[in-house]
Amino acid sequence: FNILSGLAVDAKGNLYVSGASYGPSGTLDAHVIKYRANNDNFVSQSVPTHMDAGETYTLSVSFRNTGFNTWTNAAGYKLAVLGANWGVTSVPFASTDAIGPGATKTFSFRVYAPLTSGVYNIQFKLYNHTTSFGILSPIVPVTVTLKPDAARFMVQTVPASVKAGTAFTVTVDMRNVGTNTWTQAAGYTLNPAAGYPTWGVTGVLLSPADSIAAGQDKVFSFTCTAPPTAGTYNMRWQMFQQGFGFFGDRSFAKGIAVTP
Repeated sequence: FNILSGLAVDAKGNLYVSGASYGPSGTLDAHVIKYRANNDNFVSQSVPTHMDAGETYTLSVSFRNTGFNTWTNAAGYKLAVLGANWGVTSVPFASTDAIGPGATKTFSFRVYAPLTSGVYNIQFKLYNHTTSFGILSPIVPVTVTLKPDAARFMVQTVPASVKAGTAFTVTVDMRNVGTNTWTQAAGYTLNPAAGYPTWGVTGVLLSPADSIAAGQDKVFSFTCTAPPTAGTYNMRWQMFQQGFGFFGDRSFAKGIAVTP
């Protein structure tokens, strides 16, 4: 501007700068520039293009703050998850987040694949309370396949610490999201995930009466034994079928402190 004539802020907090300049033909031209209080640029996303129906996947999405408000949880900022039913509709900012102008926020979160086969779109957009702003992320078409053997990890109960060499109880809840029914006779077990300590367990059997159909949960409760040497050891579990191997979600990796 050759002449700055005014500043104004609207009800949404957007800033307007007005002014005038002399044009090439000698005319006096008026200008208004709008600076958005809430605005963003999409930076990147990591989304698998193939998923197994009903199972859990970790995604990441990054947006840069190109407005002049600071994004915080307390101010009502969140990431919306759009498209099919992904088991989550929005992802909050962390309570410690303060994403100022020019800074980038990367969200990392878990979604559930839809329970039926097909191609489903997923997309992301930022919101302040119930008002969207900025640009949408690119649409990602995700091909979802319904499998005979599939499992979703639900929850586990694992102690934070145990004494070396002692026995303790663990519970793990797995949901059947495949088409096969889990039975002991068909060789379904819960095993230590590949590459993790066994904790004295090679495989946890279903009971002879168990018949875990699609959509049903199986809660395994079993005894583990701590290693004889003090230290921190990881624990993780996954469904297994004899003759076919591991399938489905793994439980969260849990570090357990083994004390003398």
